[in-house]
Amino acid sequence: MFIILGDFKIKKLIHEKIKPCIIDLSLHMYGCRVVQKSLEVFRDNYTFQNDIITELKCHVMKLIQDQNGNHVIQKCFETVPAAKLEFIVDEVISNVTFKKKNIFKLLN
Repeated sequence: MFIILGDFKIKKLIHEKIKPCIIDLSLHMYGCRVVQKSLEVFRDNYTFQNDIITELKCHVMKLIQDQNGNHVIQKCFETVPAAKLEFIVDEVISNVTFKKKNIFKLLN
């Protein structure tokens, strides 16, 4: 709630403080709520939103498979334009294809 009421300087300060911790927060029971709220609040601030998305890029499968991180990924689909989320879909598809090939190798 405090993020919504703050002016731009306060929001920027909060963003700068959480940016380096996005992955750790996303994997934490309560921290994932901070990241989700940030995605909501920064919905119209594409610079802040892009910073959050950039932090998530290298950890998609880890987040999807985590009980807290998957909520952050879901919130991305609710708040971020679809064009910016292609990396999530690509990562899932490549991971499924890789596992499918390994299963076929095991069966043969």
